[in-house]
Parts: sequence; C-alpha cells; structure tokens
Amino acid sequence: MGATNRGGYGGTLLSARAEAPDTWIVERKKDGRLLLKATWKLSKDGSTLTDYFREFGSDGSTVSMDYVYQRTGRGSGFAADWQSIKETMNSPFPLQVKAFQGDGLSFITLVEKKTQDVKFDGKDYRNEGPAGDRGASSSAQRVDERTLVITDKANGKVTDTETIGLSADLKTLTITTHVPGSDKPSVMVFDRK
Repeated sequence: MGATNRGGYGGTLLSARAEAPDTWIVERKKDGRLLLKATWKLSKDGSTLTDYFREFGSDGSTVSMDYVYQRTGRGSGFAADWQSIKETMNSPFPLQVKAFQGDGLSFITLVEKKTQDVKFDGKDYRNEGPAGDRGASSSAQRVDERTLVITDKANGKVTDTETIGLSADLKTLTITTHVPGSDKPSVMVFDRK
C-alpha cells in the first residue's frame, strides 16, 4: 500500500501509509530521526477510531497516549468527522509548580518542554520553550484560595482556558482544559510526589 510524504512544520517530514484496510501509520521525522508515530485503527464496525500516539524525545523519553474517537455523521473508512470520546495517558507526565517573581507561579511541563509563568495581574506572560517560540503566552486569575484560571494564547488569540484546582489535603492537582469550539474538556489529575 502506498505512502504519502509531505514536508512539514520546522523542516520535518510527515508520512502516512495504509498498513491494512483498517490501519494507518502516521510518522513525523526530522533529519532521519523518528519524532512521532501514530497508529490509527478502525473498529470492525467502523464506528470508532483509536489513535495509538507515541512521541519520541531526543533524550530517549517516550510520551504514550491513546485517543478514541467516535464517528459523527456519514462517511466510510477513515474519511469522516470524528469526535474525541476518550484520552488515556500511558506514560508519566511530570508537572512542576514553582514560585515565579515572588507572588506568581511557574508551571513546568517537562514532557512538552513548556514553562508557563503567570502572575495574578491579568497580564500575558510569554511561555518558555518551543511554545513560547510560537508566540504562546499565559495570564492568570485567582478564583479562590485553591483554584485559579489560566488563559493560554497564541499570537494574542485564546487557545484554551485551564482551571487548576488543588485538593483540600494539598495532595492532588486537577487541571481542566477547555478549548474554544469544543464542548468536552480535557481533565488531567496530578498526585503530589
């Protein structure tokens, strides 16, 4: 079965190939190094699509996530509109929270190589790492003693809103992310280490 190769973001090469009638392999490489591999698998009845997503860091780390989508409307095979119904993180996803300039906070996501620095003054603060290089910024407001809302932007346009809640026993941090145009939020729960 044939493969399609396309030049992509940041000098990467994206390829998509059918491995079987119900399975597609999507890979992104840069300078011959595999950056990500996604195996798309259709259910026997064609109603769901599972994306087994793996991202490979230059340090040898792997981010492993499984996404499940449900077909919405008509279509056959892979050609359809798909609605996300489940996301499962299979690999560790460490998050560090540190003080930032006295009364602010830094949220450091090692897997994404992203640092969100925020103060509770309503101002946008540029993200550090690859996201910051693409014009990403964040601002924050405190809702109460253990809840805050971070608004993320790219080049001034809102990309998502994160509600961050700390449990009463201070052991669990829950991040609920709402993306404009999507009615289903993403929820991540972190345990204190």
